[in-house]
Amino acid sequence: MNQNEKLMHAIGGIDDNLIAEADKKVTSKKIKLRWVAPIAAALALTVAVGAGYQLRNQGGLTTTPPPGYTDGVGNTSPMEMRRFFNYNGLRYAYESNLIPDQYLELENEVAEITADLSTDPEKLAAADLAGTFLPGSKIYSIKGQSPDLRLAVSDGEKVYVCQVTDTLSGEGLDLASFFQNTGIFENTLEIIVFDHFGQELLKELDQTAAQQLLSLVEDAQKAKLSNEQYEQIGTMQTNGKSFSVECSLNDGTQYQFYAIPELGLVMVGDNTYELTAEGKDAFASLLAN
Repeated sequence: MNQNEKLMHAIGGIDDNLIAEADKKVTSKKIKLRWVAPIAAALALTVAVGAGYQLRNQGGLTTTPPPGYTDGVGNTSPMEMRRFFNYNGLRYAYESNLIPDQYLELENEVAEITADLSTDPEKLAAADLAGTFLPGSKIYSIKGQSPDLRLAVSDGEKVYVCQVTDTLSGEGLDLASFFQNTGIFENTLEIIVFDHFGQELLKELDQTAAQQLLSLVEDAQKAKLSNEQYEQIGTMQTNGKSFSVECSLNDGTQYQFYAIPELGLVMVGDNTYELTAEGKDAFASLLAN
């Protein structure tokens, strides 16, 4: 991977053919479109990416920010620089659209941002503790959440909940390890399937069917997509053949990814993964109406 590829990887690169889809306005309160649209010259003016989560106003989730922190979570918009940081070999991105006006309970300070990626993006794209948060921003663990999935960062004014979207190596996530280590597999109570834009509920899978579907996703490997395949993805999104898949976890949070069964592809975090040849038909059958 050359330096330019590392930069695009850090930004969350995806083909320009999908940018038009990312710019569409979505007003659904349930799920919002979250594709990346990098603009390299400006260090990525982007839409929030990939897999996300939503916290519902249920019991057991408390708001306990450390002393001196301002109330309310940080906010962003599609035309702001993507907020992310690198930590312990993983990239964590701020998931703006699916966070309500409350914190998760923060626990321990685990690290501090040391480098502003914008000062030297090629050198710092894959550097640990670099990011688009200002140096000195504090990283915290979150009570009840695996650090392999979510961490919080404060810039001294606001707290941002960030979620793992990729590895720093550029190899993508090992989905089997990721689902197991973060508890997504064992803690998913049901899966709710929406259209790509999250406006129409299409199907609900009970816990047994949900785990069957996740077991198929676990075997998926990072795809090497051609320009033609990127165009196919864009067409599928436009034609209603791409779906938002929301895992409802037993702590009241959700984990979201995208799926295009007809192409045997899933989009988890910043990357696209290809299902096994044996798993494609079973996956499509589980998602079929």
